Amino acid sequence: TAQTTWKGLWMSCVVQSTGHMQCKVYESVLALSAEVQAARALTVGSVLLALVALFVTLTGAQCTTCVAAGPVKARVALTGGALYALCGLLALVPL
Repeated sequence: TAQTTWKGLWMSCVVQSTGHMQCKVYESVLALSAEVQAARALTVGSVLLALVALFVTLTGAQCTTCVAAGPVKARVALTGGALYALCGLLALVPL
C-alpha cells in the first residue's frame, strides 16, 4: 500500500492509501532538528505575545477605565496593535 509521511511541528503522521492515519507525538524535543525547534519556539512565543497584546489592548480600549482617557490611552491601544503585528510576524517566520 502507498503511504504518505507528514511531519509537523508537534507530531509526525503516516497516511495510508486506505485512508487510515496514524500520528505520533515527538518523544524528545532535543532529538528534533534545529529548524523545528526554532519554529516551535517562535510559535509558542507568538501565542504568549498575543496574550500580552490582548491585555495591553484591553487596557487601552475605550470601554475600560484602566488608563485615563487621552493621548496616553491611545498610545496604549496603539502599542497593543503593534504587538499584534509582531505576533503575526513571529507566526509567519516558521511558515
